[in-house]
Amino acid sequence: MHDFRANHFCTPLGVAFVAEYLKHEFPGQVDIQLFKSPAKLIAAIDNADAPPHIVGLSNYSWNQELNRYLEQRIAATMPDTVLIQGGPHIRIGEDGIRDHLVSHPEVDYYIMFEGEFPTANLVRYFLE
Repeated sequence: MHDFRANHFCTPLGVAFVAEYLKHEFPGQVDIQLFKSPAKLIAAIDNADAPPHIVGLSNYSWNQELNRYLEQRIAATMPDTVLIQGGPHIRIGEDGIRDHLVSHPEVDYYIMFEGEFPTANLVRYFLE
């Protein structure tokens, strides 16, 4: 999620793969929207008839503080929304994972490595 420069017009491939996999696994059961722009995400959430059940954020070193702002805003305004984070900006040892989740208490789940299967497992859990 980033719209700082005009040439940022493509959706990041990793999150697009996750979205397409979820659509394939849960046809007609999920409504997925992708946002690169934080402002457009916030506007969509604020203008929705109901809060989203799940919000997923890609976690990179360049957007960590932007994600922190969004995490805090989502948790404060939509406490029942499940917040998932995934991406490469996390130390993969037990200490690194714990430290990240402690410093981001709003995050409910962190998806390690490729996100398609674990994200689908979470969605399946919540649908059931």
